[in-house]
Amino acid sequence: MRRFTLSLILLGCFACALAAQAAVKAGVVDMLRVLNEHPETKGRVEKVDADSKATLEKLKEAYASVRKLEEELDLLKEGTPEHLEKLRQISQLKATFELDQKTLITRANLEMVDIMKDIYAKCVEKVGEVAKARGLNMVFMTTSSKVGGRTRAETMNDIASRPVVWADPAMDITAEVIAALGKGGK
Repeated sequence: MRRFTLSLILLGCFACALAAQAAVKAGVVDMLRVLNEHPETKGRVEKVDADSKATLEKLKEAYASVRKLEEELDLLKEGTPEHLEKLRQISQLKATFELDQKTLITRANLEMVDIMKDIYAKCVEKVGEVAKARGLNMVFMTTSSKVGGRTRAETMNDIASRPVVWADPAMDITAEVIAALGKGGK
């Protein structure tokens, strides 16, 4: 009797799993492609890059004063108060330049993170709209990019971070999402 009851329970679980599986309609989307092809991505990223390059050029121009001070330093007798003062100025300017450069890079990286988070949220919203229109219950992220990595660990991490190994091309809604984003889909 126990075996019969256990068999019925297992059969019931199997039937529920099959029923649940039949009710699930899934799709896949290449989110990296969607993010890269979002109408805002290129413009916003290029603006941060251009602003960073312009600020870096200003920093490099300011750094030119260091070279001038180094030339003046060569003319002074080592150990004199004037020599020591020039060394102090040079050291201070170099430290300021390095700090400003690191600050610039950090700010640019933070801006890029904010941009990508914002665009990702907009893409996810559009994925949801396309999925609902298609009658999908869920959408898995996939990628068409080649496996990358410079080391074994990086390559293995790239492989392990791919949640979908294969999907029927008919399940792919990437092109629909990109098209929807292009139609004022911000």
